[in-house]
Amino acid sequence: MTAHRSNARGRYLKRFTVSMIAYAVLLIGSVLTLENIEGSQLANGPWRYALALAPSLPILATIWSMGAYLADEADEFRRTILAQSMLWALGLTLSFTSVWGFMEEFAQVPRFPLYLTFPVFCFAMALAQVFVTRRYK
Repeated sequence: MTAHRSNARGRYLKRFTVSMIAYAVLLIGSVLTLENIEGSQLANGPWRYALALAPSLPILATIWSMGAYLADEADEFRRTILAQSMLWALGLTLSFTSVWGFMEEFAQVPRFPLYLTFPVFCFAMALAQVFVTRRYK
């Protein structure tokens, strides 16, 4: 693998960074706002839904940026590493959430918050990239 950074990778890192900053800002802002409006008329209106949905928009942008990077990357080797890592991450995430779902249903383990599914996927993808890349060295 070459040491230089491709244009597609640079665009991806910018998009990813911007969307993660937006995610952090919107998540913190939504949580603080929801805590402060509790008990008011706004707490049960459409604002509550808007505040609950706000942090998901940057997550959607991040998912789009991952797909755009996969499509834009000209380096076939990097694209292969990314595609294999995404597939491993998808498999790990689906396995984890399926097994945990059965455990919730039949063994009364604590509920897994669904909004953590994407961070689990990202962690699995980072882990997979290490192993997939190592396989080619």
